[in-house]
Amino acid sequence: MEYLDYYSGQALLLCGNLCSCYFSGDMLKVLENINNFDKEMYQILKQNLTEEYKNARFYISISTALSIIFAFSMIFLTGFSTEASREVSFAKSICIIMPSFVSTLITVQFCTITSCLQRRFYWLNILIFQSYKVLRESGHSTIRHINFQQDILKQRVLLKIMQIREKHFTLSLICERFNEVFAVQITAVIVQHFINIVLMLIYSGRHLIKDSDIVVEYIVFAVISMSWSFTQLLFLTLIASSTAQEALKSGPLIHQMIYAKKTKLDENLNLEIFFFSLQLLHQNVEFNACRCFVINETLLFAIAGAITTYLIIIIQFDVAYYAEEN
Repeated sequence: MEYLDYYSGQALLLCGNLCSCYFSGDMLKVLENINNFDKEMYQILKQNLTEEYKNARFYISISTALSIIFAFSMIFLTGFSTEASREVSFAKSICIIMPSFVSTLITVQFCTITSCLQRRFYWLNILIFQSYKVLRESGHSTIRHINFQQDILKQRVLLKIMQIREKHFTLSLICERFNEVFAVQITAVIVQHFINIVLMLIYSGRHLIKDSDIVVEYIVFAVISMSWSFTQLLFLTLIASSTAQEALKSGPLIHQMIYAKKTKLDENLNLEIFFFSLQLLHQNVEFNACRCFVINETLLFAIAGAITTYLIIIIQFDVAYYAEEN
């Protein structure tokens, strides 16, 4: 079992290292664009972003610590439970473990930056909602001298919507470029996790059913390996999907300004909202794996269906094989 999973893991290790080297400049550019975006948002939000950075650093530290704990636990379990570790050197056992560790680091990087992008879409949506509240509250008064103040408020909202539309476009481009940088690595991670879950289910299931002497460490290793693969897939899909959903929330929020019953928009503001709506229509934020499939909740069901199909096929082959022997 270890050698079947070994080659897919080494392919992931090679892919992760090569892509990290090849896209290092692009990744630095993405981080630089996020930093520039934060500087511009500081002028709009008028709030200190230091607290946001502290929270991000805290989550990164926790994720890194969990990854290190996972690596050592997997090394320990592999050393005592796999058959290959009894026949090869400790260095070969490390080679078996390293792909899982690399996939964990790739997942942590992807999820961390994606969460940062989600937070920035949230900032934009807060600004849109605040602009909507200003327009809605200004529409209650009909006194003439107050109407002059309403016109000033609408001009401020118009400028604010123009800024938000520009920042939303910039952030969408950052997401698109970030997805291109990580597309190959994320595809390799998902494929490797899929292979790992399938192989662990097959061989640990056979060991439980057919072998009389059950190795407890072997079963524990299989359960932990499958659980960790599923956990990484779950985090990948949920965080990527939530970021895409946060970007999509800008559409309903901006459309509230049009359908507010007590708000009468002038032509320029109405046109700006129309441009924003058209931009959201043609610039859909999503994360995909080399354009093969979109990373969202449906991916989990697709993987579960594929695993079930493979298990049914293998069980049918086993039944036919032992039927011929008997």
